[in-house]
Order: sequence, then structure tokens, then C-alpha cells
Amino acid sequence: MSSPYLSVILTKVRELEDEQRQYYERVVTSIDSVKAFENKQNVAFMILAHSLNNLPDILPANMPEKTFLSHIAKYLHEQRDYISKTLYSEKYILDPQKIAHELSEGFTARIATDILEQYAAGTLETGEPKSYSFRWPYTDTEEFPYEELSDEEIDDDKEVTIEIINGEFKIVDVEK
Repeated sequence: MSSPYLSVILTKVRELEDEQRQYYERVVTSIDSVKAFENKQNVAFMILAHSLNNLPDILPANMPEKTFLSHIAKYLHEQRDYISKTLYSEKYILDPQKIAHELSEGFTARIATDILEQYAAGTLETGEPKSYSFRWPYTDTEEFPYEELSDEEIDDDKEVTIEIINGEFKIVDVEK
């Protein structure tokens, strides 16, 4: 399907960085060809175009395109009455950008909920380290909040490894 909405979304997608661009190009191609979006492509493109700036950068690493497409399809299905009423209303004719933005906010909230659920489950890939190491004693008294310890209070050098397990910090290893 060739439409002005397809041109708009492709222009916005091509402005993105490599991984993001490739991810959303595949999504747009799928929307244009998957039967679930038949006669709804323009609305899906409009919502996606207005959502792109608000969707998290970690999305391609944490949500397969099929899941993303499923979220769009479910959102369009669940909101079909509201979308139909709104797109054929005077409000849309007077301020189409505002209405498109409102529709995209609902979709963005759906994606944010999925990402937060992944984070709570500890399965979200953020690119941050999964374990942290701390060593002591820390004897540089110039650095707040550390205080200078006497020789009796100083234990041998220790190293502790802490990992994030199910969203909580857990001590995994203590080396002396």
C-alpha cells in the first residue's frame, strides 16, 4: 500500500540511528503486509509516527518485532470504537496533530507497561552491568562520605561481588 502515511513514517524512521532504524523499518514493512492490519495501516502508521520519539531506545533489544506488532494490533482492536469516533469527529478536523498525539500516548503507555514488567522480572536488557564490585578499606579521606579508619578498624582488603537477581541486589561472592 502506498499512502502519504507510509511516506511520513518512513521519513521519520530513516532519521533514526542504525539499530533503531532497522527495527522500525521491519515493523513498518510488516504493518504494510500483515493481514491483521488490513484497512488499518494508515491509523497504525499515524500512531507509530507520533510514538517514535517517546518509545524507549532499549526497545529493539527487548521486544521482538512480532511482540511490538501484536501490541499495535491489540491497541487498534481495543480502541477501535474510540479511534473511529475520534478520526471522524470535528476535533480531528480542527486539530489532527493533537488527536494523533493522544492516540499515540495510549500506545506508548502500553509499550511502557510491557518494558516495566520486564524490568520488574529482571529480564530487561539495559546494557548496564549486572554485577558490581566493591573493595575496602577505602582510605582516601578526601572523598565524601568515607571516613578515615584507625589501623585496628581496618580489615584486610576485601572484594565483594553483588549481582542484580530478580530486580534486587544480592551478595554473590566475598573474597578476602
